[in-house]
Amino acid sequence: MARALVIAAGCMLAPLGGAMAGPRTSKVTIETDPPGAKVYFNLKEDGEVCTTPCTIDAPIGETPIIIEAENRRSIIENLLVPKKTARPMKVSYKLEAALGSLIVEGGAGATIKIDDEDHGTAPRRLDDLPAGAHHVVLERDGKTIYDEFVEIEAGHEATVTPTVAPAPPTSLLDAPPSVTEA
Repeated sequence: MARALVIAAGCMLAPLGGAMAGPRTSKVTIETDPPGAKVYFNLKEDGEVCTTPCTIDAPIGETPIIIEAENRRSIIENLLVPKKTARPMKVSYKLEAALGSLIVEGGAGATIKIDDEDHGTAPRRLDDLPAGAHHVVLERDGKTIYDEFVEIEAGHEATVTPTVAPAPPTSLLDAPPSVTEA
């Protein structure tokens, strides 16, 4: 009787076997320039699939792919793996540098330092800066007139404008009138 139950259960589950095997996959080699990028399928929350260069089992059909590397623009597109393909299928991606711009308005003649490196004098536009946080310092006549961390986003511009207090009076003629008591 027990043997009959096992056989009957096996017959009932047999049609589900194909569905339980999961989606069909095919080998795909993923390369990036530069190497070392993280690869995700569908959503980042689903977890990293591999780090390039890598060969993985990718689902047949169309699958969203996300490729990311530090200081590079992310690539988000669909990976199309045909049913019949040369094994393994090879895909390559070039990751562009993540760059932005910094515009320094005002502060005429002030020395511009970004992350302790001299970048000329203000006012000035600085292109092709790596995306991310940068320490921006403006100095004029030995005094710091701006000292902040500035976030530069890839493909965008960040603007800094130092606020300079008026110079102190150099003589009594330059001083504002005083109020006298009556």
